[in-house]
Order: sequence, then C-alpha cells, then structure tokens
Amino acid sequence: ALDNSTVAGLTGLLLLLMFNVSTFAQPNNIDKTIAVIGKQIILRSDLEKQILRAKAEGMTVNDSLRTALFEDLLFSKLLVAQADKDSIEIKDEQVDGEMDRRMNYYLQQFGSEENFEAFYGKSVKAYKEEMRDEIKDQLLAQQMQSKVIGSITVSPADVRAYFNSIPEDSLPLINSEVEIGH
Repeated sequence: ALDNSTVAGLTGLLLLLMFNVSTFAQPNNIDKTIAVIGKQIILRSDLEKQILRAKAEGMTVNDSLRTALFEDLLFSKLLVAQADKDSIEIKDEQVDGEMDRRMNYYLQQFGSEENFEAFYGKSVKAYKEEMRDEIKDQLLAQQMQSKVIGSITVSPADVRAYFNSIPEDSLPLINSEVEIGH
C-alpha cells in the first residue's frame, strides 16, 4: 500500500511528464501531430478514430466530447510513457485476447462483418492490424494506472487534509513548458 506522500509524488511525476506537450500546425500534411508526451505521439487521426467510435456508439459529437476524448488520449499516452519508463510489458496473448473480445462486441453491435466493414470502410483483418498498437497502449495504460493507484483508498477529505497540512512556502514550484510550432 502506498501512503499519501507517495501518491502525491507519483502524481507529481506524471504531471511533470506532460512538460513535453507540443502542438504543430502543418497545413499540407495528410495527418497532423497534435501532441507529444515523452516519446508518445498523438496524431489528429488518433482523435478522429476516437470520435468515429463515439459516433458508432450513438454519442452526439460536439466540442465538449472532442475535448474529453482528447484529454483521455493525453492521459492514456502519459500513462504509456510512464509504463515505458518503468519497463512494464504486455504479452501478445493479452493483446490478442482483448482484440478478439472487442471484435466480438463490434460485430454483435453491427450484426454482421459486412455491416462493420461498410461502416469502417476496411476489412475486419485490416481493422485488427490497425488497432493492435492502440490496444497494446491501452493495456499498458491500464496496467500502469493500476500500479500507480493500486489499492489506495483516499477520500477527498483525506486529500484536503494532507494538502492543508503542508506549509505554503514548502510547496514546490513546478514550471510548465509548452512548445508551439507553426
């Protein structure tokens, strides 16, 4: 079990990893880099895939959903970057099992492979190959998140009491760094 100071330290470490977020505007490229966290790159197409999945699930796409999906991608890539740093690995069998589970769900939702292929514009096999790295990253993020938070049970009152007990002049100043390119 981790104590409150360890949780606060790990949270600070995860936040420090976000210092390398970059945004690029490249008008003539097919795909655009919209963020970089450590070695992890988020492309516009990654966000568009998330939006397409949300549409397939019947969600209404608006700016707040786009923002939430982007935040989820950032958080996931942050966890993957930390998992890479901690040398956490996912076995191919885990990825294959998760991929099969998801494909069964999608095929059940669409009713047939033909309907699925018509919606996504690609074969099931091509979709599985495209999703392999993404599923591996998601499994890494889940494993890292469970490692970080584990079996911690902290109430909001505990957090408030902990931060109120720290003298204000003892709190470290963390500078933020943002790179913007055009």
